[in-house]
Amino acid sequence: MELKLNNIYQKVADNLKEMIQEDWREIYLYAEVGEGSQTTYFFYYPKGSDEPIYRVMI
Repeated sequence: MELKLNNIYQKVADNLKEMIQEDWREIYLYAEVGEGSQTTYFFYYPKGSDEPIYRVMI
């Protein structure tokens, strides 16, 4: 089970790296999956900035 979770986390990390086209210092991800609905979004702080960038994942 742990190996399966690690694979999922790695895929998520790879997708986020592809989506963010600049250097960043922190990233926060929220994901919720329920019966008939799902919500996923993240925000990150670009290097050298205190302003977060917000993104919704579809």
